[in-house]
Amino acid sequence: MYDVMEENITVVEKIDIARQPLPDLEAIYFLSPKIESIDLLINDFRKKDKPMYAAAHLFFTSKLGDAEFEKIRTSPAIAKIKTLKELNMEFISYESQVYHFDMGKSLFSFFSPDSTDGAKTQALVANKLVTLMAAL
Repeated sequence: MYDVMEENITVVEKIDIARQPLPDLEAIYFLSPKIESIDLLINDFRKKDKPMYAAAHLFFTSKLGDAEFEKIRTSPAIAKIKTLKELNMEFISYESQVYHFDMGKSLFSFFSPDSTDGAKTQALVANKLVTLMAAL
């Protein structure tokens, strides 16, 4: 957190909790490309006369799907977005060579005969692996 404060970033907050409006400041959003995150982002700029922030810089952890991009493009938030980047960072780095995908139940999906979402989990793991390899 010290490194963040050294860059003159004053507040770090989760998007899914109630936050104080700071309409004179620009916000940096670090989001997963999920509908839930995008809905919360759009909600911050729903009121044109009282947005939460002066502008938004969006950074997504992986590729933004067409439906998600279209939802942002047609929302009131589009007028306030200054930056939109896809970072390919669908992993957690604990050390320089230690990575984690934060998927505690993936083994069940892979190996249980009762699992119904094995293919979906495989695709998710594959995406996370691709973003990891691209980052290395």
